[in-house]
Amino acid sequence: MTDKPMLILIAGPYRSGADDDPEAMAANLARLEAAAWPVSQPITSP
Repeated sequence: MTDKPMLILIAGPYRSGADDDPEAMAANLARLEAAAWPVSQPITSP
């Protein structure tokens, strides 16, 4: 393990299929954030 903080970057094509529609882009971003949230949480050992 390391004592240094780690940076996790998650990217996605949130504009894909949105045709520049702000509501569609917001929905894509919400899905990306929902997938990213569990990854960003600290990992605990049992």
